[in-house]
Amino acid sequence: MVTSRDFSDGNRFCEQIRSAPTPPLAGDARIKAAVLVDPAGDGLFTADGLGKVTVPVQLWASNSGDPELCTDHAGFDRVAFHKQFDADILAFFRKNLIAAEQ
Repeated sequence: MVTSRDFSDGNRFCEQIRSAPTPPLAGDARIKAAVLVDPAGDGLFTADGLGKVTVPVQLWASNSGDPELCTDHAGFDRVAFHKQFDADILAFFRKNLIAAEQ
């Protein structure tokens, strides 16, 4: 099991996000649609932060909104969640990538 402690001790990603402002992002024409799941970076994925994004975006956020990875709350059915989660993401990409090209 991976926890937020594993990431903060062995990976500087969380430390870097906390210690420095996010630089301006540039567009990338190769990206046609995006699914973001509990993204890091305060203020980056708000209505203002996504205001200049021109591709379809599906944004997922957990109820806890914290960096606890692979830690489920009592009663959470991860298998059932992923069955629906995976289907929703697949439908999003089919709609915005495959159907858009036809």
